[in-house]
Amino acid sequence: MTIIMLVSKHHQIFLTQNLKNLGIITRPQSGKGLWLSFLLPLCYIISLGKLEKQTFFDYKITTIISFGLFLQTLAIYYSLFTDRFNFISNGLLHLSPGLVSALLIWNCMRQNYVFSIVCGLCTTILYQALYYRVMKCLPRSFTLGEGAVVVQGLTLFLFNAFLQLPSIYYTGKSPQTQTTEMASMTPILQIGLIGILLLVIAIHFVPLLQKCVFFYPLLLSFIGLMIALPDSHGMPQVYSFVGFFIKDMERIAVLLAFIMLMLLAVITVAVFSIGNLQSSTSVRKIFHILIILVFVPGLIYQCSLLYVSSVLMLAVFCLLETVRIIDLPPLAKALNSSVSIFLDEKDVGYVALTPIYLLVGCSLPLWIHPVPCDITDSAGFDLLKLFSGVLSVGIGDMAASFVGVRFGRHKWSNTSKTIEGTLGSIMFQIISVYCLWQLRIIQLNYLNTICVGLAILLNAIVEAKTDQVDNLVLPLITFFILSFG
Repeated sequence: MTIIMLVSKHHQIFLTQNLKNLGIITRPQSGKGLWLSFLLPLCYIISLGKLEKQTFFDYKITTIISFGLFLQTLAIYYSLFTDRFNFISNGLLHLSPGLVSALLIWNCMRQNYVFSIVCGLCTTILYQALYYRVMKCLPRSFTLGEGAVVVQGLTLFLFNAFLQLPSIYYTGKSPQTQTTEMASMTPILQIGLIGILLLVIAIHFVPLLQKCVFFYPLLLSFIGLMIALPDSHGMPQVYSFVGFFIKDMERIAVLLAFIMLMLLAVITVAVFSIGNLQSSTSVRKIFHILIILVFVPGLIYQCSLLYVSSVLMLAVFCLLETVRIIDLPPLAKALNSSVSIFLDEKDVGYVALTPIYLLVGCSLPLWIHPVPCDITDSAGFDLLKLFSGVLSVGIGDMAASFVGVRFGRHKWSNTSKTIEGTLGSIMFQIISVYCLWQLRIIQLNYLNTICVGLAILLNAIVEAKTDQVDNLVLPLITFFILSFG
C-alpha cells in the first residue's frame, strides 16, 4: 500500500508539472474524471451492435474513430502522468491510436489504405491538438475527463461533416442513417455549426474582431451566406429550412409550444435579473422542468423537429456565451447579470457551462443514436433509450436536488449530497418510467425492465458521489445501460 501511495504521489507530481508547462489549469476542487473518457466510445459501440445486420457506413466508421479517440486519450493521460521521454517514443505513442483506427477502417470497412490512414491519423492528431488548446484556452472550466468528452464530441462532429458534406453536395447521396427530411437539414446544421466554430476561432486569434464594428457585420454576413447558400438541389438553404418548420399543423403547434417555453425561461431569468435576486439550487431546477416539457412531447410526436431545434439552440448558446465572454455591447451586460445569478458551483471558469451542459445532456442520446427518428417522426421503439438524458438529468437530478434540500438529513460520505435525495431520484425516475409504460408510450419486457432498474440505480448513485458535471455524465451512463435492452 505504501509503494502504491508513493507511485501515485510520484505521478501526481509529474501531472502537476506537465500541466503547468502546458499552461493548463483544470477545474479546482474536483477529481480528474479520467473514467469519463470511455463513456462516449462505449455508447457508440453498443449502438453499433444493434445495427450489425445493416450497412450504415457513416456510423460504423464513426464508431471506429471514437475508439481511436479513446486510445488517443489514454496516450495523452500517459504523457501527462509521466516524466518527459525522448521524441521517438513520444511520437510512436501518439501516432499509435491513429494507426490502430486506420487499420480497423482498412480491415473492417474494406476501404483503401490512403483513406484509412487519412481518417485514422488526422482525427487523432486533430483531437490531441484540440484537447490541449481547449484545456489551455478555457482554464478552470474542465477536469481532464470532462475536457476529453467535450473534445471527443467536437472531433466526431467535424469528422461526420467531413464524411457527409462532400457526399451530399457532389453525389447527392444522403447519410444512410437519416430520413429524407433529416438529410435535407443535415448540411444546414453542419455548415452552421462549423461557421460558428470558425467565428469563435477567428475571434480568439484576431482580437480586432471582438469589437462591435467588426463582430456584428461578420455575424450578419455569415447568416446571409447561410440563407443564400444553395442546397444539394441548387436551391437556397432558406427554402429547406423554412419548409421544414412549417411542414404541417402538428409541427407548427409543437414549434409554438417550444417557443412559449423558451419565452418562459427568458422571463424567469429576466425576473431574477431585474429584481436582483439570487437563485438557489432548487430554483435552477425550474429549467429542468422546462426542458422536460420540451423533450417529452418532442421525442414522442416531433423527433425531427426536436433534433434540429436542439442543435439550433446549441448554436445560439455558443454565440451568446461568446458575446458575453468578449464583453460585447449591448447584450454582454444583460448576459453577465443573468449568468451571475444562475451560476452553478462548478462554473468557475470563463465559460458558463451549466445551461449548455443541460441542453447537451438531454440531447446527447438523440445526437449519437444511429437512427433517432423513424418514418412516423417519433423516437419509435428506441424511445426509452432516447429518454436517457431527460430521465437522468431532467427528472433524476432535479428530484435529487428537490428532495435533498427539503428532506435531506443523512449525507453520503465525502459529499454534500444526501441519501434522501438519492432515494428521491430513484423513486421519481421509476414513477416516470411507469407512467410512460401505462400510457403505452414505451414498451417494457423483462430485459428492458432490468436495464431500466440498473440505469436508474447507477445514475442516482453516480449523481450523489461524483464531483464531475452530472449533466454531461449521467445521460451517457443511462444511454449505455438502456442500450442493452
